[in-house]
Amino acid sequence: MISYYKSKHPGLFLYLTLVIISVITPLYIELTTAQTGILSILWGGFIFMRTLSLYEISEHFSHKTSSSIISKNNHNSALPYDLTSRMSGQNNFKRGIFAMRSMHIKTLCWFAIGLIYMAYSFYLSRGTMPHSLILQNLSILFMIGAGFWAGQTYAYSDHASKLLILVFTCLLSITIFKMSGSLIIENFEIFTIDGLTSINNNAMPILLALIAYSAAILCYSAMRDLTSSINAALGLTIILLLTICGLSLEPSPQTLSLWLSGWSLLSIFWVRSSRHTEKSYAIYQCQ
Repeated sequence: MISYYKSKHPGLFLYLTLVIISVITPLYIELTTAQTGILSILWGGFIFMRTLSLYEISEHFSHKTSSSIISKNNHNSALPYDLTSRMSGQNNFKRGIFAMRSMHIKTLCWFAIGLIYMAYSFYLSRGTMPHSLILQNLSILFMIGAGFWAGQTYAYSDHASKLLILVFTCLLSITIFKMSGSLIIENFEIFTIDGLTSINNNAMPILLALIAYSAAILCYSAMRDLTSSINAALGLTIILLLTICGLSLEPSPQTLSLWLSGWSLLSIFWVRSSRHTEKSYAIYQCQ
C-alpha cells in the first residue's frame, strides 16, 4: 500500500510506470482485449491505492488526538529514528492536503461530462459493436480518466510536476511522431462548420463539450495572475494540439497513447493554473 507516512509523493513512480507502459505499448503492438483489460486492472489497483492514501490524509487530520503522537514502535525502535520518522511523516501528511484538492468541484464536473460521454457512447454502440470491443473502449476511457485524475494529485509539488511534465511531454511527442504517418490531409476539412456538423459520431458533441469545458476552466484561471496565465496558456495549447490531432488522425488503437499522454500532461497545468498558496504567520506569547 502506498502511504504518505512513508513517502512525500506515494505512488509517483508507479504512476509514471503505468503511463509509460500504457502509452508506449499501443504504439508498437496492437493491444488485444485481454491486454487492454490487464492494463485497466493495473490502473484500477493503482487508483484504489491512491484513493486510500488520500483517505488516510483525511482520517489523520479529522481524528487527530494527543494520543496519536505516541510511538507505536516504542518496543523495537530507537528513539532518534522514531522521532525523525514521525517528523517526516507529519510533513508528508501536510503535503497530502494539497493532493486532496484533486477532488475540486471543477474536476468532478469534468468527470461528470466524461461519464455522460462514456455512457452515451456505450448506448449507441451496444447493438452495432461486439461486446469485447465495447469493453475495450470502456477500459481505454477509464485509463484516460485515471491518468488525468492521478496527475492532479501530484501536480501541487514543484519537483514532482517538473518530472511529470518532462516525461509526459516526451511521451506525447513520441506519440505524435509515431502517428503522423496516419495523418489525413483531407480531414482538415472538418474544421469548417459544415465539416464539424457532418462528423459521423453522435457522441462527438459531448466530447466537444468536455473539451470546451476544459478550455473554459483554463481561460477563467488565466485571469488570476501571471503565473496562472502562463500555466493556463500551456494547458490551452495542449487542448488545441489534442483537438487537431484527434480530428485529423485516423482512429486507431494508438489513440489511447495520444489521449492518455495528452490528458495526463494537461492535468499538471489544470492544477497549477488555479493553485493558490499563501503564507500564514502566527505570533506566540512568550511565558
